[in-house]
Amino acid sequence: MTPLVAFLAGCLLGLGAFGMSQWRLRQQLQSLSQFLPVNPLDRLTFHRDLKRCFQEQQEIAQDLEQQIKSYEQVLETLPVGFLQVDLENQLVGYNARALELLHVASVPGVRQVLEVARSYELDQLIDQVRRTQALCQREWVLLTVPPDRESANHWQESAQPLRGIGFPLSNRHIGVVLEDRREVLALTQERDRWTSDVAHEFKTPLTAIRLVAETLEHRVEEDLLPWVSRLQSEVIRLSSLVQDILELSYIAHSPKQAMARTSVDIAQLIQQAWLNLELVAQQKDLSLFYQGPDQVVIKGDPARLYRVFQNLLDNAIKHSPCQETIVVAIHPLPDSAARAQTKLLSQSQSRTEARSGGWVEIEVIDRGAGFPPDVLPHIFKRFYRGDESRARSPERNAALVPPEFEVGDFRDWSSQSAPPESTVNQGSGLGLAIVQQIVAAHGGRISASNHPQWGGGWLRLHLPVPER
Repeated sequence: MTPLVAFLAGCLLGLGAFGMSQWRLRQQLQSLSQFLPVNPLDRLTFHRDLKRCFQEQQEIAQDLEQQIKSYEQVLETLPVGFLQVDLENQLVGYNARALELLHVASVPGVRQVLEVARSYELDQLIDQVRRTQALCQREWVLLTVPPDRESANHWQESAQPLRGIGFPLSNRHIGVVLEDRREVLALTQERDRWTSDVAHEFKTPLTAIRLVAETLEHRVEEDLLPWVSRLQSEVIRLSSLVQDILELSYIAHSPKQAMARTSVDIAQLIQQAWLNLELVAQQKDLSLFYQGPDQVVIKGDPARLYRVFQNLLDNAIKHSPCQETIVVAIHPLPDSAARAQTKLLSQSQSRTEARSGGWVEIEVIDRGAGFPPDVLPHIFKRFYRGDESRARSPERNAALVPPEFEVGDFRDWSSQSAPPESTVNQGSGLGLAIVQQIVAAHGGRISASNHPQWGGGWLRLHLPVPER
């Protein structure tokens, strides 16, 4: 009897568990049925809506796939290259034009950017965008290693001037657009060559016209002398323009040959440039104050650097109101700033020579209205002239001397003997372009802005100082 009782007890227990599970299942079905329509027709409508929703999702997915294919086709047909880099600097997207500009045949799988394109500048551009999370731009020349090192013309043929524009994408990816700059540089070189050739052709006739004008000065009647004098002044102006064009072309194409480097004291050069312009400054009752060491020696071309400071001081005089002051300050940069300047120059100049010494900063500040915002990006371009109305307002200049400049640091150069007649450039639009080329040929850089405190023009030069 005992086994039978145990068997019956097990059956009852199993039936009880089964009944309990069925009861729970019915409870769940009842709770779910509350969300379903009671009417069978409504149930059919619900299934129909659900099916339509699935179909719409499929159509949306197909449309998105079609858009992706369209975007990929657009990228493949664009005249510029495109790269997409992920968080680990792996190349996850590109078009054929990008591989062509980077001289890469193919990309086997997912690779690091430096493995695909051995370009330090491209890698730096990506890092810059990743740090700033803003649009960044850089220009450089990509050189590839020649397969045959006996090919003498390979380096010239493989030199690929590029402009890269980087911008942040979603998922912390970076996009880079690559632009071929060969045609632009070729047109620029052709323009410069044409301008130089025209200047050469003008040089001899202008010399002859000047000689004729000087001869006529002693042979014409007195009432015609103003006309002869005006002819001479215009010929001198055109001759100066021609000489500026030739000098700019020479420095741009042969910077090493154009520079006669020697030890030069730039503090003394600034003093000489001011003395040469002092008569012009006295007409507007302008003064110059200098802050810095008595002697700052660098390696450079004295004549070219003199031209730099003469042009900068002349511009400050031209655009300054009467009874104002022009400030020139020289600061040897500390080690941290010098390292930052070296890094900045190495990034902006593809062929910058390595410097073992420090850097010196030269500031030229006036107290006027400053540069218009739309002028600043163009003031170092050839033949560009800024707004002629860049007049100075004396009301904006509360003091003649900057408050942080101590009087004991100033050297008054206005009491020196009168300088010879000024031969400064008469507004050809080439002055600052020549200044930039000379500074670049010395391995430095120049920037222009408006002073944050006084609002006047603020030009800063950075020049390398040789190691002692």
